[in-house]
Amino acid sequence: MRDDGAGSFTRGCTTRIALNASLFGVSFCLGITTLFMHVNTTSALVRQIGLDRLATLPLGVFSSTATLAAFPVNALIRRWGAKRMAPIASLFGVGGAMCCFGGALLQAHPSSTFALLIIGSSLQGVLFLYTLNLRFAAAAICPPAVRARTMSLVVGGASVAGVLARELSIVGRDWLAVPFSGSYVCLAFLCAAFLLPASVADFTPFTPPPPATSALDVEGKAAERAALEAQPTPARPARTPICILVRSPHFLVAALSTAVTYTAMASLMAATPVQMSAVGFALHEGATVIQYHVAAMYVPCVLTGDLIQLVGAQPVVLCGYGVLMLGTVAYMWGASFSAFVTAMVLVGIGWNLAFLGASALLAAHFSPEDMPTVQLASDATATALLSVGVATATVILEDASWEALLYVHLALAAFGACVIATYALVARTGARRTLGSRRRGVSGS
Repeated sequence: MRDDGAGSFTRGCTTRIALNASLFGVSFCLGITTLFMHVNTTSALVRQIGLDRLATLPLGVFSSTATLAAFPVNALIRRWGAKRMAPIASLFGVGGAMCCFGGALLQAHPSSTFALLIIGSSLQGVLFLYTLNLRFAAAAICPPAVRARTMSLVVGGASVAGVLARELSIVGRDWLAVPFSGSYVCLAFLCAAFLLPASVADFTPFTPPPPATSALDVEGKAAERAALEAQPTPARPARTPICILVRSPHFLVAALSTAVTYTAMASLMAATPVQMSAVGFALHEGATVIQYHVAAMYVPCVLTGDLIQLVGAQPVVLCGYGVLMLGTVAYMWGASFSAFVTAMVLVGIGWNLAFLGASALLAAHFSPEDMPTVQLASDATATALLSVGVATATVILEDASWEALLYVHLALAAFGACVIATYALVARTGARRTLGSRRRGVSGS
């Protein structure tokens, strides 16, 4: 008689995945909310102190720090584990929020305010990088068949981030005597709360179920186990050197897709409130547009994982680029509130498809031993390009025009679409050649 070991393992594994995906999703939501708090608050504060051309520079520094921190964080995760890094990431976030709070208190001295905002944003970049890593931590605890869906659900945890960021930004702006200072107090609490679910979650990687046994071969299994224990302990699987990993076509395409889609989305998201303010909209109207945008970024996650499993990662990424370009074109319809909402919603949906598709593409082609290095290298590539895009968004806006910024992003999204289309075509051609060779070998034998 077969025991129920495999069935018990499956039920326990499913419960564990659901619980930990929920915890990762809560932490992901809190970490991503910090980004949108900066979009709603920091850019507005920089404009208030008279530095319009530098309004998105703190966001660029925010992303740059995430880039610079990628490999030190990778080394610490390898040494201590991802779970032990959570308190450090949370501490950096709280420290950054307190620096920004100090900057808000010194608005009478614009240079001091701006310097503290830069320092605070840079510290918060470490928390943002760790937050991005959570989607791959969730994938690592799952069997391969459900990794795309689990990553999608974790990222979908940020569906309420837009509402949370908007309300905290608006309420916090006038909460204390000094404008904007209350928003940064709220930001500090968010960074501290980030630690709670991350400290409870189980980061242990998935291991396959044990083989089923019967009462007839228990003695044989025991003898086999004793023989195996007598053998030397096998060495741990060697990790591939990073110089080889980053030259892989799978890495290059997935990392580039992640970088391009994040840059196009984030720089438009950062520039939109600035442009809305320039044409006469109030702060709360810009925050409302960002709220719709964030919902469009994360609500589709409930379907994106299934869509990737159904049609594959490459078509989903390509579709995401198409929607992203459509959203950029929608900005050209005019300067009405509905045009901004429509454009930001389309950009958010396009980001969701391209970002999750690229993440699934990355997770499908590398071993668990190599994934920590690969995922952080990918996120470092994304945040490096993102920092340039966000930091230069208002420079293009001020020195050229809003339309020039839109054309730059159209070209960027078109480039990303061409890369993923070429990759898909080459992969399909290679698969056909391999299949043809196998058929010829079978017919020849």
